[in-house]
This record gives sequence, structure tokens and C-alpha cells, in this order.
Amino acid sequence: MFERNWFRKILLVVIIAAIVPSIIFGEPRLIEGQRGGDAWRNILFDFQTLIGGLLAIFAAWWTVDTMERTDVSAEARHQRTIDEGRAVERNSHARHQELVDLSQRAEKLKVERVINPQRSEVEVLDRKARQLSEVWPRIVNGEPGVWGRWVIAINSLVRDLHDVLHRPQFVGGEELFDGNLAFVVWTLRNGLAEVHPWVTKAYYFATESHTYEDEGALSFWSDDGGEERLNKFVSLCTDCLPDLIRALDKMGDLYNLSGAR
Repeated sequence: MFERNWFRKILLVVIIAAIVPSIIFGEPRLIEGQRGGDAWRNILFDFQTLIGGLLAIFAAWWTVDTMERTDVSAEARHQRTIDEGRAVERNSHARHQELVDLSQRAEKLKVERVINPQRSEVEVLDRKARQLSEVWPRIVNGEPGVWGRWVIAINSLVRDLHDVLHRPQFVGGEELFDGNLAFVVWTLRNGLAEVHPWVTKAYYFATESHTYEDEGALSFWSDDGGEERLNKFVSLCTDCLPDLIRALDKMGDLYNLSGAR
């Protein structure tokens, strides 16, 4: 653009230099009856067509130059508008990202409270449940002195698992559970509700002195499948607690909680 403008200006200067001196300093025509008068007026009169043409060329050049300048200015304004729009978009995106980060930070804190320290405690309970499952054959065989310790250990398992699954910080993050985690927690809570009256009565029999009536109640409890119900709960724990650990680990990975395990 800059080079074209200079080219037109130089061309105009060349044209003027080639024509104007001839008009002013060239020898005029000698026509009888047209002598005298104002010299400058004669020049304008004699060369009015040429002067008009030069003015038209100059006007055309000026128009084109103005239009190009206008186009350049319009393009610059358009580019500024685009740049300003992009700046606004970047600011809007940054603000949106900031809000998302704040929201995710709140969720991340909830997830962290769900996982810690519950995950490590569930891992301990899983080992305890597996140890209890190995005792079941000795219960079936009626090995002396095993039943009471087995019942007390199951009662501890029930109490500790109930505490973990009903802890406020664990319950407060349930809205962020995926389907699998929610189902595992629901299954374990149902198992706790079912086994609670059975293990409570068994714990009483295992820790308190018995009357004759208590012996009869224990016999009824056993005939109703009390031991099988306790063992069923232990089996439920050995099946579900590993799933619970994996689901909590997946949740921690989703929220980049590298120290959750």
C-alpha cells in the first residue's frame, strides 16, 4: 500500500513536469485576431480541456487513495474489534474456568473427606472379615472356645463398619458417588441392618453370664440360623469390601487425590 501511494505521487509529478512547463513556457500559436489579453487567462482558455483532464486524473487518484486509506482504517478497526472480542472471550473463559475450579475444589474437599480416613479403615475391616471367614469351619465343627471369640470379633466388625458408613463426612459426599460405589454402600448398609439384631443377641450370649432362660434363648437363636446369618454377613463383607476399596480409589483418581491410598 505504501509503495503504490508513492508510485502514484511520482507519476503525477512526472505528468505535471512534462506538461505544465510546456503550457507556461512554450511558444503560443500566432492566430490573427487573437493577440493581446491576459496571459494566464489565455493559458487557462487554451488548455482548459487538458487542465480539466489533469484535475480529473488528480481527483480520481485522490478518491482511490482515500478509499484505500478508508479500507485500511476499516480493516484496522475490524481487527481491533476481533482482538477485543477475543480478549473478552478469553476473560470470560478465564472467569468461567475460575468458577469451575472453585466448584471442583469444593467437590474435591468433599471427596477427600469421604476417602480419608475411611479407605484405610475399610482395608483393615476387609482383612478382619477374611480372617473371620477362615474360622467358620471351626464353628461348624463345634470347636470349644472358638464361638465366643468369633461372635465378639463379628460384633466389632459390625460396629466399626457401621461407624465408617454412617460417619457424617462419608455421608456428606454421597451425592458425588458413582452408581457402583452407591450400590456397594447400599448393599453393605442393608447387610448391617439385617445382621444387627442377630449379632447383638449373640454378643450378649458371648459376654454375659447366662441363666437357664438364656441357655434356652441361645438354643432358639442357633436353631433359627443365627450362626449362618453371622457367617452370611462375613461373606458379604469379603465380597463387597474389596469393591468398596476399588470404588473409593477410582473416586480419588477422578479428583486427582494422589495421596488418598
